[in-house]
Amino acid sequence: MGGTGRYWRQKGNLTLGPWPEVKAEAARAAAAAVKCLVKAGHGTQAIRNALAITIQPLAVAHIVTGERVSSQSATPTFSEVATKWFDEHASGGISNDDYRRQVFQQVRDYAFPALGERPVNAIKRAEIVDAISSVWLSHETVGKRLRGNIERILDYAVDRGWCEFNSCPPVRSMPSKPRIVRHHAALAPERAPELWAWIQQADLSPASFTALSLALLTGKRSGEIRMMEWQHLDLDRGIWVTPASGMKTRKAHRQPLSTPAIKVIKAMHSLTGESRYVLGKKPPSENFMYFAIKKFDQTITVHGLRACLGSWMAENSVRPQVADRRFKVSVLTIAFLMQTLDGLECVAQVSQVFFHHHCAHAKPG
Repeated sequence: MGGTGRYWRQKGNLTLGPWPEVKAEAARAAAAAVKCLVKAGHGTQAIRNALAITIQPLAVAHIVTGERVSSQSATPTFSEVATKWFDEHASGGISNDDYRRQVFQQVRDYAFPALGERPVNAIKRAEIVDAISSVWLSHETVGKRLRGNIERILDYAVDRGWCEFNSCPPVRSMPSKPRIVRHHAALAPERAPELWAWIQQADLSPASFTALSLALLTGKRSGEIRMMEWQHLDLDRGIWVTPASGMKTRKAHRQPLSTPAIKVIKAMHSLTGESRYVLGKKPPSENFMYFAIKKFDQTITVHGLRACLGSWMAENSVRPQVADRRFKVSVLTIAFLMQTLDGLECVAQVSQVFFHHHCAHAKPG
């Protein structure tokens, strides 16, 4: 008997009840109704739920299809239910006249065309999604308000016994807006010399001058520059090590420094050398560098300087194997900036940085 029970469950058969509580004649009638419902595509669990209430064929069919079991009249349409809901609930609970009219107008304009004449118990979730997807994507506030009101209307229908379940889709079932990626506004590579010259001449505080100079010379993120500490620097060897806690990737970053970068940092030592942080007694705010660079150009951002360097590398055919290295920006920025100053110095600076990087990691001979 145990094997037979397992076989029946594996086949997905539905139990109508034990004999003699369920007579053979009633079981045969119910079985015929169940077969019709299965053939029509209704879910097994919905049929099981109905059979747990009754095995009367007509009642089972009504429950599974969402109709009132004891309905004595035709099920009202969505527009009829919405009108009754508004008259009984929404119209009296909203004090603002304009908003009260707007609530019903939105349901009428966006939901009635597709759902208005549908019996409220026959409306499927997919129909509601299709009906309001357009406004959901184009006008987020209106779409959310409309979905919420449809949910309230169907709750009202369930309370009145016109349907068994609320088929309104939850927010997670609604379509998502295509994600628009907005990159930080970048500086065109050919304008880098202009920015460098502006930094040298602009009326900036020592901290702003140092921060913007390092952003262009090293390509480091603004947060890494703001949180830079004296203990992270080895100016004799020209190395800046940002600890893992200060990195977006949560991996320590070893940054070779060019001669111009070292010169800029040393100039701050007489002002903040006794402090923990290079830029002052405490790290500047997030907007510190943002407002400074806006004095040069309202359309660019500090983070966009990294994209500027990336563009320069692409335009100068830098090999991906080199560009992908974590020290790429410090090495290539030197060449990028020194192009505008002195070609020979450019070569010297690149050699210097490569020397520091490789010697720091070389194993003793």
